[in-house]
Amino acid sequence: MLDDVLSPARSAWEDLQERLHFLPPFPDELDSLALFSMLLIVGLLIGEWLRARLGWPKVVGYVLAGTLFGPSVLGWISIEALAQARPIADAALGLLMLEIGRRLDLRWLAQQRELLRAALAEISLSFAAIFLFAWGVVGLIPAWAAAAAAVTMAAAPAVVLLIVEESGAQGQVTERMIMPG
Repeated sequence: MLDDVLSPARSAWEDLQERLHFLPPFPDELDSLALFSMLLIVGLLIGEWLRARLGWPKVVGYVLAGTLFGPSVLGWISIEALAQARPIADAALGLLMLEIGRRLDLRWLAQQRELLRAALAEISLSFAAIFLFAWGVVGLIPAWAAAAAAVTMAAAPAVVLLIVEESGAQGQVTERMIMPG
């Protein structure tokens, strides 16, 4: 399927190469890094378009691009390629978590006992809901369901942080949203 989409571009590139022989040849197959680079660019373009036209957060564009080009729809990016990119994704998520940790004021949180109790309740209920969905509906074994719940919960503050940074939001509600959980 990828060849059908890229063949006109390859033909145009080969015609251009005949005129500009000093350029390198177009690769027969794109490697994982090239595909992920294209995916990021497409995600950025979709996100910018959604932001300009609908006022949606840009992160939605990345989600749509990943869903469209990933293994579930078009399959341009295989599960193996996703596994190769895991260290990059972990590093990016780690940087976002560092930013969240930088913003979290533990003294302020200690003074907000009601908020702390609410956050712990929300963490527990979210974990339980995701675990039950992954175990009961998706059919994962309990260990994988627990891992899926933990990973999902860890990624949620990163998405919130991206939206907060993009919109320039500030204030009490924003700080409560960024708080882990």
